[in-house]
Amino acid sequence: MTLSEADIEQFIFALHEDPKLKDRVRNAILSDDFLALPGIVERLGERMEQLTIRVDRLGERMDQLTIRVDQLGERMDQLTGQVQQLGERMDQLTIRVDHLGERMDQLTGQVQQLALKMERFDGRLGNLEGRNYERDYRDNVISHLAPFLKKPVVVVPANIDELDAAFQSGRMSLAQWREIHRLDLLVHGTPRRSAEPEVWWAMELSLVVDKYDVERAANRAATLREFGVAAVPVVDGRGITSDAIAEAQVLGVSVLVEREATGAA
Repeated sequence: MTLSEADIEQFIFALHEDPKLKDRVRNAILSDDFLALPGIVERLGERMEQLTIRVDRLGERMDQLTIRVDQLGERMDQLTGQVQQLGERMDQLTIRVDHLGERMDQLTGQVQQLALKMERFDGRLGNLEGRNYERDYRDNVISHLAPFLKKPVVVVPANIDELDAAFQSGRMSLAQWREIHRLDLLVHGTPRRSAEPEVWWAMELSLVVDKYDVERAANRAATLREFGVAAVPVVDGRGITSDAIAEAQVLGVSVLVEREATGAA
């Protein structure tokens, strides 16, 4: 269809007068991408403004960073001087430590010698305390054993006829004879809580009863029974180790101790 010049002028006038018609014509003529261009340009402008602000801020941060780097340089210079001084002090300290090490070696030797002397002293003191405990126990045997036995009496194995006869006849060896006389106590009495008319207690005494005390009591009582004395192995003291308690249960040894030794193995 061919439009006259008058039609075109009339169409242009209608475009100016009718915005909706104008938009319809624009949408029909222009592509979607072209129509979207104003919005894109507007958004791009906003992003450029934001970028400008960020660049300004970055510039400020760079200025601050420059100042901090300068300050860091100054501190590094100061630190370098301090490190040099520290190196000199370390050299002096090394010399003093070497001298101190020599003195410590000397002191260690002296302490070791003192520890050996203390161990010997502790051993002697322990032996002395143990002997005093055994002596006091013998001297006051009634007060110790009265709760368990009536009329407890300390007996020397050599005064028992059966044992003397066994030794005289040669059935008991000299080693066995000496072993039963190493008993701390051989006690004869009547049990308070038993129907037995009499008992023989082969006793080992110690401040702290250990498993070796239990074994000695068991072995020496066994020797006495072998030669006709019905001895019961018994241990007593102020304390007892846990392994001694276990060993006594295994060997059938009576324990009079009331308190387990603290920290004993």
